[in-house]
Amino acid sequence: MSKERLQYLLNQHQAGLASSLEIAELESWYLAFEEKEDFTDTLSESAKLAAEKTLFNKINAKIDAEAIPDLIFTKPVKKITFRSRLSGIAAATVALLLVGYVAYQFYQKPELMHQSTAFGETRTVMLPDGSTVILNGNSEITYPSKWNEGGSRNVSLDGEAYFQVIHTKDHRRFTVKTSDDFSIQVLGTRFVLSKRKSGTRVVLNEGRVQCNLGKDEKDTLVLRPGELVEFSKKSSQYTRKKVQPSLYSAWKDHLLVFDNTPLKDVTTILEETYGLVVKADHQKLLERKISGSVPTGNIRILLEGIAETCNVKVRQEDNNIYISDND
Repeated sequence: MSKERLQYLLNQHQAGLASSLEIAELESWYLAFEEKEDFTDTLSESAKLAAEKTLFNKINAKIDAEAIPDLIFTKPVKKITFRSRLSGIAAATVALLLVGYVAYQFYQKPELMHQSTAFGETRTVMLPDGSTVILNGNSEITYPSKWNEGGSRNVSLDGEAYFQVIHTKDHRRFTVKTSDDFSIQVLGTRFVLSKRKSGTRVVLNEGRVQCNLGKDEKDTLVLRPGELVEFSKKSSQYTRKKVQPSLYSAWKDHLLVFDNTPLKDVTTILEETYGLVVKADHQKLLERKISGSVPTGNIRILLEGIAETCNVKVRQEDNNIYISDND
């Protein structure tokens, strides 16, 4: 018997509206329950009596004990008095309430899951609905351990991640929150979301994304495939443009791909994703541009590529990268 059916029968019984068949169904459930472990054993005697007394008062106010008809069963059962029957129902109801309370607390406050990566590390995370998230280095995602059917799908991100969100049959929205003033909503799509010290950026690979730029529900921006939106501090002051999405998600395939990319953007990746500190002799050097691709797991090759392509000297000491002019 389901919890909903049992609750209905108990409500009918307490209201004096239960039919003879419903009373028989409730009686059968109690007899089956009686053979199982009594979940109320952990209660003190005073607690049991108090619970029974409350239930008796509610039921006796509606039902005359002498008027309860004999029940007909398809197989022999032991005869129990009305008082013992009510006592059993009371104990069973207390147990049901206890289980229901635990279940309520569990479903109302699901455990929060935290998945994170170290500098230079990537990790694939499977969410409760089957959606996939690939975390880039120095990133963290937080989400509930369970999403109830029909409930919202909410996650929080700090860092950078590639999302592949599935579309549910009931069209539930999927929301990623990065701050109090910014979040994005999707149904089913693929995109890269980055929230770093340097700013926030969304690049849409497939589907459709709605960016919520502030607390005002009307302050939104809808992206289409191949579009990028980014801002540094205020989400209301953003840059929107057409890009090649694969350049911004190549890291998930363990590649860094650059296409006439300013050295300043490359050093930002080195600092935020790999935890390196880049120091250039002067800012003009960071305006030089680089093209090509390198494995994400080999920073040495990237530094050599920077030196050759940008015609600069690159020196590494521990976590510090020094860039100077070849002249």
